[in-house]
Amino acid sequence: MSELIIREYSEVKTLNSFKIVIPTFNAEMFIDLTIKSILKQSYKHFRCYIINDGSVDKTLQIAKKAAGDDPRFEFISHELKHNPLYSLRKELPNICDKDNDIVVLIDGDDWLYHDGVLELLNNIYQNTEMMLTYGQYITSRDYSIGCSRKLENIDDARNPGVNFSHLRTFKYILWRYIREQDLKDNRNEYYAMAGDTAYMLPMIEMAGIDRLVYIDRILYCYNTENANSEVNLNATQQEVNDAEIRKKERYMELRTASELKTEEVNVIKEYIKNGDVVFDVGANIGNWIKVVLENYDRIHGYCFEPIKEICDYLEWVVKDNEVTCVDIGLGAIDGEKDFWYYTKVSELSTFFRRNTKVEEGIINDVPELKKIHVMSLDNYCAVSNVPTINFLKVDVEGAELEVFKGAEKMISEGRINYILFEYGGCNIDAKVTLKAIMAWFEKRPYTFYKVKKDGLEEIDKFRDELEDYGWCNFLLKKKEIVKFTENIRL
Repeated sequence: MSELIIREYSEVKTLNSFKIVIPTFNAEMFIDLTIKSILKQSYKHFRCYIINDGSVDKTLQIAKKAAGDDPRFEFISHELKHNPLYSLRKELPNICDKDNDIVVLIDGDDWLYHDGVLELLNNIYQNTEMMLTYGQYITSRDYSIGCSRKLENIDDARNPGVNFSHLRTFKYILWRYIREQDLKDNRNEYYAMAGDTAYMLPMIEMAGIDRLVYIDRILYCYNTENANSEVNLNATQQEVNDAEIRKKERYMELRTASELKTEEVNVIKEYIKNGDVVFDVGANIGNWIKVVLENYDRIHGYCFEPIKEICDYLEWVVKDNEVTCVDIGLGAIDGEKDFWYYTKVSELSTFFRRNTKVEEGIINDVPELKKIHVMSLDNYCAVSNVPTINFLKVDVEGAELEVFKGAEKMISEGRINYILFEYGGCNIDAKVTLKAIMAWFEKRPYTFYKVKKDGLEEIDKFRDELEDYGWCNFLLKKKEIVKFTENIRL
């Protein structure tokens, strides 16, 4: 079987290291088979963690004997019994040290179906954008096939009867962003039944339809003969919990830091340093600020996102950092303003509604009109006692000039060192040209640069060919800094 799988993929370049995690309780009759199914895998790049959740039989002893002296196996024991979801929530942060760690979940009484399972998974994860897989299993008693099917539309994920079953694998970053309350029942305890639904639904939604893979071939044997399995313990409670979980709040698609363009990351690394005050205007779900926080551990951050539910999510993304999330928009003047909110592609939400061609052909969504509170950057800084900003990033879908006009005092007085803003097709709908933006900055103390893959191109004056509405970023440096840098070079 493994040779067949290998032949299906002609170019395997990356050897992914999998974190196989096995929560188990009183599985002395089966744990030996579980571990042997891992040991015989043709793909050897893995570590395996057996979480013994308070077993009172010989599960741990048998597991250690089966693993022998193989250094890839580690054993974690809980003195008291809890449940698999508790075990995963408690131990995964200790097991995984990188967001891109790939977790493979196996129950302690189940086993991998053949020796080419990890080989196939490594082939799938050659596409670094992939974040999650689920698949198909066969039962141990009557050899019936599981109930998973390919998900065609992410909006259907929470529908009754839509299941995401074994074998389940995912990148740790998805697990990290599951809200704690979504893993607990109305008694504030981790779900003992249907816990897999509680964690799979959020991760499916965060991965999005283009970054998950349904594997239709059988990779997993599901043990229906164990008296301790959910199906045999309390099927009714499992159904009740499943229904309750599906009614919880849906998750937005998670944009990973790797989706920033290389040139954007380079600017962050070059012009931000520890201790800086950094403003992220148009933060959305935190794609940009996450990269900043990955590179620096002492940033004084301010993120502006006017849609409250997105801002709430953003707070979760930047938790444990010195970052303030503000659910207002920044504009030219204080007040209320119409805002077009695209729920399917929230990062394209804007003060200026996109044209029909873009809505129907690219966004595939009709926006919801909202009233949001808007404040000028000058007034916000005055009220919040922020005298200077080292780095101001503005990505507000064509409303960048409005933000700059509201920062007239800070900009004219040179109290912002660097300004990064996005330009592109949204400027057509906003009727705001690059020429107009550059004209506004003519009497302000800044030098214009176009951000390119190979560095910065200084723009000393506007040229017609710049007005192409192609996506790009421009960086503005305060002229004192430019002169200081040039003197150092001399």
